Amino acid sequence: MFAFEILYKVKFDLTLTRGFNYYTDLIFEGVFTDNNPIFMGSLSGGGRYDELVVFFDKKKCNIQCVGFSIAMERISSIIGNLDIQTRDIDVFVPSVGKSEHFIVERMKIAKEL
Repeated sequence: MFAFEILYKVKFDLTLTRGFNYYTDLIFEGVFTDNNPIFMGSLSGGGRYDELVVFFDKKKCNIQCVGFSIAMERISSIIGNLDIQTRDIDVFVPSVGKSEHFIVERMKIAKEL
C-alpha cells in the first residue's frame, strides 16, 4: 500500500469479526465504497486459520495457514458499471528477475508515467 501511495483509501476496522471459529489471528475483508450507490457486499476476505488443518488431519499436524477469496463476479459487475475510459497500453514497467526490493521504485515510475 505504501508503494502505491493509496494508504488514504484504506480503512482499518478493528471490530471486524468472522463467524467461523477456525480463524486464529488476523482477518481481513475488502469492500468497494467509492461512490457506489449499491452495496455489493465483500469483494474479498480471508485470514489466518491455523486450527483448520488440525481439525481435518488425522495425524494432527500443526500447519499454519492463510487463505483468502475474491468475488470475481461482484468485481466484474462493479467494473462494468463504472464510467471508465479504456486505452491501449502506452508504457510497461517490467520486473527483471527477483527484484522485490525495486517495487517502490517501479511504482514511483509507473505513477509518474
